[in-house]
Amino acid sequence: MNIKSLFLANLFMISAGICYTQDINITTYRDLDFQMVIPGVPKNVTETQGNSGKFTISKTGTLPVTVYMNFSLPQSLIPISGQKGISNSVPITFTATKSQDPNDGVAGTFFNPYTGTNINTGRYNKDWYIRLGGTIKPDNSMQSGAYSAPFILTISFTAN
Repeated sequence: MNIKSLFLANLFMISAGICYTQDINITTYRDLDFQMVIPGVPKNVTETQGNSGKFTISKTGTLPVTVYMNFSLPQSLIPISGQKGISNSVPITFTATKSQDPNDGVAGTFFNPYTGTNINTGRYNKDWYIRLGGTIKPDNSMQSGAYSAPFILTISFTAN
């Protein structure tokens, strides 16, 4: 049986630790999407694939800053509400890269999304492309339907 499994990104931003005028903007390009999944068969989406999660962190203003990103990631995907009779969840693990290159085929620098990472910006506008990959491990009893889970992204920044 083929099923569709989705990862929908919900972003939440917290800014703290700076007394200068800087703007940090987050733009979501796409959600991490596992597309068709077969029960009992693990599926992996790498950061360089066109269905990896992708968003940018952009800085305006002229001061160089260090941006710290920290994720609160789910351990499993759950059925989207409103789907009757679906009660199981799907375990998920994440991988991540950061890059200043917008092209999807460029891997960038790997970082552990469970521990977070720093991004150092220059004096002028800089876009950082963050890509999330992941692996799901559906069991044989997984039911057909759409699955999702939110995550929280916490951003803090300081002037260099």
